[in-house]
Amino acid sequence: MTLPKKKTWNIYLYTDTQNFDIPDPIDSTKLIFLTTVETHQLQEPEETLVINFYDITETSASLGISWENTAVKIPIHFYTHEAMTKMIEKEMKQNVMDLNIAAAYYAQRNMELDQAKKLQEIVMQLRDEPSAWAYHEYGITLEKLNKNEEAIKAIGYSLQLAQESNNDYLIQENAKILSRLKSRTDP
Repeated sequence: MTLPKKKTWNIYLYTDTQNFDIPDPIDSTKLIFLTTVETHQLQEPEETLVINFYDITETSASLGISWENTAVKIPIHFYTHEAMTKMIEKEMKQNVMDLNIAAAYYAQRNMELDQAKKLQEIVMQLRDEPSAWAYHEYGITLEKLNKNEEAIKAIGYSLQLAQESNNDYLIQENAKILSRLKSRTDP
């Protein structure tokens, strides 16, 4: 529920859903959340009530409410990293695919790279024959960790596997990465 004022709105999240107005007095034991947000004047009036999400990222968004000449944006924060970390910790023991997803999540976001490397090593140990993709992703993580000699070996093996399976995309990508890595290690 909201309590609109001229320059600010109070936003209430209340456990009592049978209430169609702001209770007077408000029962603080039923109040989950309370915040105050500033109002903004709209350039063009809204004829109907509009509720939408804006500024969406992996960790936040804004809930927008507008009507007539006034709008507000309510900030919302998501605990994506914390939730993913808990899920990863729980699931990583159960399934190789989950380990691979966890490693990719960390590596693609340049976070917890040492953990991504460990997970990728476990994935490759658990598989009978690690794929060209597994070595490719492992090599990229090693490069991000500045372990260039190890990255060259992993990408080189990925290239060999990609050539054996005629995977043109990986052949090209691995060749680019090897060139880049070798330029860093050559005297």
